[in-house]
Amino acid sequence: EAVGRDMDDVVVLRHEETKEVLHSPIGYVVQEGKPLTRSIPLVMASKGGSECPVEERAAPVHGSGGGVSGAVLVYRNLTPVKERQRFEQALKESELRFQSLVRSAPDAIVVVDRRGTIRSWNNAASCLFGYDEQEVLGQPVTMLMPARYHETHQARFQQAIERGEARPITRLSD
Repeated sequence: EAVGRDMDDVVVLRHEETKEVLHSPIGYVVQEGKPLTRSIPLVMASKGGSECPVEERAAPVHGSGGGVSGAVLVYRNLTPVKERQRFEQALKESELRFQSLVRSAPDAIVVVDRRGTIRSWNNAASCLFGYDEQEVLGQPVTMLMPARYHETHQARFQQAIERGEARPITRLSD
């Protein structure tokens, strides 16, 4: 379908934000003999009308006599990159909401990793335990309990990890 048709009829490029239709860089690349990469946000419209974010690169093709005989165009689909950026932004926003909830909670919240190391701590925990956040981050959670409970805590904590349970350990004795 595309053979013999004008490049601008086959590849419809638009500026992603302004929607301005842009022309193929073939003429420029052939005339100037220089490669070109557009550093503006582009979308390519498909035959069906859907749009896909792309990166465009064009390079001259030199013939046997040394002159420019054509051009090579490469369009890189940026949809996975854009999706990852949206995912990362959503994750960052979610993390900020989580941190805001933890910090403002009236109850003491101590977040530990799989090794039992304190990774997050709120103001209510500081009031309850008497430590500043910087004193406890990176420390074992067992520092917050009497030594006689360390062994029982470690055993129950390990059981919870092995079972895939993500619930608070609120009691150390039965």
